[in-house]
Amino acid sequence: MVQTKGLLKFVILGIIIGNERIHGYRIHKLMTEISRGRWKPSIGTTYRLLNELLREGYISREVEVRGRRRIIYYKATEKGLNEFFKVSDIFTDKIIIGLDLIIKAIMRHRGRDIPFIDEVYTKLYTIKNILDQWLDKP
Repeated sequence: MVQTKGLLKFVILGIIIGNERIHGYRIHKLMTEISRGRWKPSIGTTYRLLNELLREGYISREVEVRGRRRIIYYKATEKGLNEFFKVSDIFTDKIIIGLDLIIKAIMRHRGRDIPFIDEVYTKLYTIKNILDQWLDKP
């Protein structure tokens, strides 16, 4: 599942898991919101990836009719939950290794005129704030 396209599928699956039941357009909007505007996949890409996740058995869908509108809600399957956390385990291992290397390099070279070092340092604080926000919750 994890390549560039796989990363978007992983994000979509994570959004679905985090919201229990959610419709496709909301998933599409959250992808841009969560990435702080860095990812702006087309709506067609979002639905194509949702269909791939459906075919692979990672999500299921429910159709709800409201008047003349059909709203399709997506939900993670047990297979989807298992795959998400399996990939999350691999992903967090890579994050730990990467953060260790990045932090050591920044601490050694902070204050020097090196492109992007301040941006990376700021992003590390964003990661810290996200962790502080979520890890204190029961």
